[in-house]
Amino acid sequence: MPVTFGSVGDIIAVCLLVKDLVEALDQARGSKAEYQSAIRELWILDRTLLEIELFTKAHENASTPELRGLCETAKDAALQCKTLVSTFRERVKKYKSTFDDGEDPGLLKDVAAKVRWRIGEKDALEQFRTEIVRTSSSLQMLLAAASVTLIDIHRKATERQLAAHDQQNARANTQQSGALEYIRQRIEDTQQQIDTGNIVLNQISNTLRLDWLRQLGSELKGLIGKAIAMNVATYHAVISIQAALSNRLERTLIDEPFILEDPIGRIAPVHLQFVTSWEAFHAVMENRFSNLQGFRKIQQRKYGLQDGATGREIALTRPWQRAFLPGQRVEMAFIFQSDGAKDASATNTTCPGCQSPSQNTGDTDIHCHNCFIWYRRITEEQEVEHAASVSGPIPPDRKRVAPDDLEGEEDIRDFKRVRVMRTKRMASPNNSDEKINLRGGLSINGRPTELVLEKDGKIIPLTKNAQPARPTKAFILSRCNNCRKANLSCDGQCPCGRCVASGKYDTCTGMIYMKRPGLDTLPKSKENSNMNGD
Repeated sequence: MPVTFGSVGDIIAVCLLVKDLVEALDQARGSKAEYQSAIRELWILDRTLLEIELFTKAHENASTPELRGLCETAKDAALQCKTLVSTFRERVKKYKSTFDDGEDPGLLKDVAAKVRWRIGEKDALEQFRTEIVRTSSSLQMLLAAASVTLIDIHRKATERQLAAHDQQNARANTQQSGALEYIRQRIEDTQQQIDTGNIVLNQISNTLRLDWLRQLGSELKGLIGKAIAMNVATYHAVISIQAALSNRLERTLIDEPFILEDPIGRIAPVHLQFVTSWEAFHAVMENRFSNLQGFRKIQQRKYGLQDGATGREIALTRPWQRAFLPGQRVEMAFIFQSDGAKDASATNTTCPGCQSPSQNTGDTDIHCHNCFIWYRRITEEQEVEHAASVSGPIPPDRKRVAPDDLEGEEDIRDFKRVRVMRTKRMASPNNSDEKINLRGGLSINGRPTELVLEKDGKIIPLTKNAQPARPTKAFILSRCNNCRKANLSCDGQCPCGRCVASGKYDTCTGMIYMKRPGLDTLPKSKENSNMNGD
């Protein structure tokens, strides 16, 4: 369809319209670019207005009326600018779905929106920008004035603070000067007093000439030295007492068992609730020393017990309930019989293992630093009746059989704790002529059945009843019970005269018999005799 133009002006208007359409459709400088640029400017302006609002809220209660007025004016201008921005956003909101990045509305819709923007919104955008520029200029002027006012306020505050600090420094300097002057005066007064005191002391010393005052220093030095020596001695005494006491490990054993250190050096607790008698204790010891050195000593009961802290001897004849205490440390030592011929040159402090002498006394346990044996030598005095003579029936010749307890000793160097017993024979003070006459018949094995003591013309029977004769082939007589207890050399006959002649016993109480091989049981009389011997 042809288009008619009325005049040249119509042609020019159409050309301008086509130009606007081309610009609107241009991607670089068209409607879409203008829209996006306007949106960015609005976002920047919105952030600026937010900062201005925060500034006004921070200084709306300022101390100066000028700053408060500037804050109110800036607040009104920012509110007006925000109103313009909100109005323009509502107007261009309809182009958001078309001009925003990432949107694809279609070609026709895009072209129509661009043409509509160019025709209807371009002038509004220019007018909005003009109003925004005017408002921004006023805001910039207000912010500049507010900055100048803040700088002036800070300057005045700084000047006031500097003046206050100067005044404080001046006052402090004045106070320090006064204090220094007072100290100087006090020092001068003190120096004068010291000089006066020195003069007085010189006069007193020149007048009195107190020699004891000069010796006071040396006497004090001597007293202090004695006090220090006493403190050191007390310290060592406390340390020794602490070492003698049981340590923490032993106290934590529930305080019920006592600690036993055997002659080999083994340490073990013995529970008093489990071991309740000497027989049980001997059985436990035999079990512990089974297949070890010292087993024969345990069987023969040749050992001694003592308290490890106090050294008190614990006798095996003491009742079991009274022998030990819970938590007590007990030391066990084997007893060896000394050979008089071999140990004639040994003293009470000579080590029985390595024969090394010791500087300690012989009445306590001695520790050998060479072979590390704890030992004690004990000398037992035994009275011997020199003038006593024994007469009686002569038994037939026979060969004595040595029992188990008369066999050779074990090696003393295999143990850590030992005691060496040595018997010293002494003459009895009663050296009157005594005569022991054994009268009566002989038993089958040649032993007398009656024993009397003839002393000062008096005949004293030693036994109430004669021992019955027993078959020679059935038993071997070892020694009497009294000789066994007193560690005497028995006659080997019943009744025995050595235990009575020693003066320790009045009568011979019984004999210990050993069973010959091939005999199954002992008679009633022999069982009772062995029970008495045990």
